[in-house]
Amino acid sequence: MSLTIVPVAGCNMGCTGCYEGEIFRRNGNKPLPYNLEAIKAKIKSGPRGNAALHGGEITLMPVPHIEELCAALSEDGRTISMQTNGSLITPALLEVLKRYKVTVGVSLNGPAVLNRDRRASPHTSKIPEEILIKATDKLTERIEDNVFRMLDVGVEVGIITVLSQTNAGSGGMVQTLSEWGLWMEAKGVFSHRWNLLHQDFDVPQVELTPEQALYVYQKLTDLTFENSKRLWYPFRTMFKSIDGGSVQDCWFAPCDPYATQAVHTVLADGGEGNCMRTSKDGIPYLRAEDGEQHHRQDLLMAIPMADGGCEGCPWWKVCHGGCPGEAVGGDWRNKTRFCKTFIGTYEHLVDKRRAFNADWNPRLPA
Repeated sequence: MSLTIVPVAGCNMGCTGCYEGEIFRRNGNKPLPYNLEAIKAKIKSGPRGNAALHGGEITLMPVPHIEELCAALSEDGRTISMQTNGSLITPALLEVLKRYKVTVGVSLNGPAVLNRDRRASPHTSKIPEEILIKATDKLTERIEDNVFRMLDVGVEVGIITVLSQTNAGSGGMVQTLSEWGLWMEAKGVFSHRWNLLHQDFDVPQVELTPEQALYVYQKLTDLTFENSKRLWYPFRTMFKSIDGGSVQDCWFAPCDPYATQAVHTVLADGGEGNCMRTSKDGIPYLRAEDGEQHHRQDLLMAIPMADGGCEGCPWWKVCHGGCPGEAVGGDWRNKTRFCKTFIGTYEHLVDKRRAFNADWNPRLPA
């Protein structure tokens, strides 16, 4: 479990499909006041291990406040990561990132032509579309430049790319996206996570179908294993899990949306919450006081696959029904809408493994 600091419930961008988009809209996309001292107090009482600075967009905080949080986390013996859209990396912030050895994850959905859903203005903006597209393309270039600036001074940077119709909806797009991923790797971005957009409220609807998503995941899987050192996820960790390793990706582990196992959030007022993936309706719930429950998994294991459950699924031990935030119909009790995608990807990984050892059989975690 990681401690995730979420002091800012707003963003300077307006990305289609953002799972926090409804939260932003409910508060008019205005970063709410935060209690820095209350947040710092929670650092010492929260779960041990890594701490992630998150948002909204965390870099909307004044740099001195980010530095205060980094100092408190460092004094508490924690490693620090930060998730950001990468558009607001100032020289002052860069110094903080270097000083506290912060690992930075940048959200970027491809080169400019494929990144236009990561809009350069909040959802409430009334900027004409033609002007907004030009501004978004310029912003994408600036974000890439900021990635290279961080790398140049020794800050470790990874990229999260969210896959949708607008960057992976055709074979040509997937080819362009793959080449961009390899180009970023050549520039020094070795860790790259490829997530599937899951969309319940935002418009336009740009979520991939499970069949489209499987095509993209198979293509990216093949590229991942062309290089034994390529750190593209979740394909590396999916492979490890069928080869007998532990399930490392949080959305393949059992999860209670009211007491999320992987993410223990500290909110703006110092309250304790959960992973924001499960708050797509715009309502983040406080963390359940009675601890984690697995009612969802119990139900899914009792319902046959033909009826929408997971009973009898050979991949249950490495999937557990998937993330409740991407459940069918936006109802966390259901299994992931990408069930076919993940089953097909696991089967594809087995085929690749058997290419090296014809007698090999999947060794799923106990």
